Amino acid sequence: MDESTKQCPECGAEYYAHIEVCGSCDVKLLSSQDISEGRINPTSISALVCIMEGPIDRLKEISHGLDLAGFESRILNAKSEDDGDCCATGCGSDTFGIYLSQSVAEKAASVARDLQNRMYPEIAEMEDQISQGNCPACGHSIEFALKECPDCGLYIGA
Repeated sequence: MDESTKQCPECGAEYYAHIEVCGSCDVKLLSSQDISEGRINPTSISALVCIMEGPIDRLKEISHGLDLAGFESRILNAKSEDDGDCCATGCGSDTFGIYLSQSVAEKAASVARDLQNRMYPEIAEMEDQISQGNCPACGHSIEFALKECPDCGLYIGA
């Protein structure tokens, strides 16, 4: 593939560089630069991995930042096939996930964490408090097996 063409990550068809979407698969075409820099592996794009979960508004901002960094991401409802939450915390039906190709998930997850820490520093502070065994709201010592703080009742998760 040369600089004057793009490739479909699903079917492998090549298109002129000015074409944006595959006519057969209706997916965004990839440039040779995306493929050569390892941002997207066209043979494994169908194997998507969730790198971050949360409310849709926050994920849209982080996904936009990933797109600007060259990582094509999708936001999908984070539900398992049996209609249960796919996240370990069981956060509820308003939980979504950022999904990317498995081949770039590790790099993209690092970029996403950095973006989240810059955009939402309070989340990093909260996670730090929980990892130290303290409630992020009241500072009360909590056991990791508890789903909520025994002092203030804040839901912490499973």
